[in-house]
Amino acid sequence: MSQPFLTSMKDTLLEEHNLSRTENGAFGYRTTGKELLDLNFAVSSLRREMPQEIQNRFWKAYYEAPVLAVKWLFFARDIRGGMGERRLFRVLLSVLANEKPEVARPCCPWFRNTVDGMTCGPCWEHPCIKTY
Repeated sequence: MSQPFLTSMKDTLLEEHNLSRTENGAFGYRTTGKELLDLNFAVSSLRREMPQEIQNRFWKAYYEAPVLAVKWLFFARDIRGGMGERRLFRVLLSVLANEKPEVARPCCPWFRNTVDGMTCGPCWEHPCIKTY
């Protein structure tokens, strides 16, 4: 049974309290309402964040859209067509490999002998992973 009143009330409250001021004094939104989009726009500020904060933001995006979050993770690491974020990728790939090895294992078997792959630890000790 859905509760339309509570859903409507939640949406209204989130919409009303989503306003903020920018550094220039203009009005803006605190969030886009999509965790992955918020994470994408926060990448440059995550360079100085602790790994736990990066992980918390990624898990929110992952639980909202798992496939897109993993695709975004590889986009963030891509040096040419993406953002080239090494630290962010290593932090998130290691936590993804430890928490969700069934997701990380098929995505990146070619990382085993690279610095990025060494952060994954026990995820790569699976017989289906090839060493290139």
